[in-house]
Amino acid sequence: MNIHQVQPWKQWPSGDSRPIAVVPFDLSELTKRYGLKYQEGIDDLDRYHVAAIVLANGEQAWLYRHENDRNPGTVVHVDAASDVEKAQSLLLDALGLDREALLWAAPVPLLTQGATGS
Repeated sequence: MNIHQVQPWKQWPSGDSRPIAVVPFDLSELTKRYGLKYQEGIDDLDRYHVAAIVLANGEQAWLYRHENDRNPGTVVHVDAASDVEKAQSLLLDALGLDREALLWAAPVPLLTQGATGS
């Protein structure tokens, strides 16, 4: 597995992000597995740590965790305009995970689930 970590964008291309998955690892486990280093920040919820990686299509995925979040795992965000199904697939490939390993996955919009139109 070759994870390419980058500096997070100052702003998402569409202006916003969306969560697409929760991976089953905390920050220390992500560091052990993938060598990630985190930046700290603060938003309207809490202090957080974030690491940005580049997916195979060139988009960034942010592994993001608020300090006082008691839920297991780490949330992954991508640009709000990204194709959810494609971003999830690229994330799983990058991390070497099966979909079943995710603690949560954003539902794929029905329009992108192989709809061909009649």
